[in-house]
Amino acid sequence: MYKFCFHNPHSAPETVSFHIHIGHIPTEHDLAKDEHLDPINVKIAELREALESVTAEQKYLKARDTRHRHSK
Repeated sequence: MYKFCFHNPHSAPETVSFHIHIGHIPTEHDLAKDEHLDPINVKIAELREALESVTAEQKYLKARDTRHRHSK
């Protein structure tokens, strides 16, 4: 388990947003069979991870854009 602590020394309220991606946690069975995976399945898994990374980046950029629009 993880804990996240935020401290705001200012009296004005602040908003903090973040996205946490744990990723694939291999099981013992997965580790024993990785070398037997079909190459297309490996690529599919890599593409899924890359897509999740792009999605997280898009969420960050959208939140950043919103934050900057409201700070003008």
